[in-house]
Amino acid sequence: MKSTYTAVFTPDPCGGFEVRIPDIPHCFTRGATAQEARELIEDAASQMLIFMEDNGFEIPSPSFSVVLTAPEGGFTALISIDTDKTRMMEDSQTTLPFALT
Repeated sequence: MKSTYTAVFTPDPCGGFEVRIPDIPHCFTRGATAQEARELIEDAASQMLIFMEDNGFEIPSPSFSVVLTAPEGGFTALISIDTDKTRMMEDSQTTLPFALT
């Protein structure tokens, strides 16, 4: 499944950014830089949507970015999520911790 959601980036007083996707429950993280935060939220969102798909939860519809406002010093960004791609990457990385004989 491919989808696009709006992420809200908030500067962290200790440095870096906190980031969340308000439309996806429990989807938040933080990164030392905006780029790192973006990469981490893409992964978090993909994992959460895979969990929701696998467990029969309704996938939330994305809000329009004009509805979501960023806090002072923060910003919003569109985040593309492809759960099919994430599943394929995870399947290709699965290895056994031992050799079968």
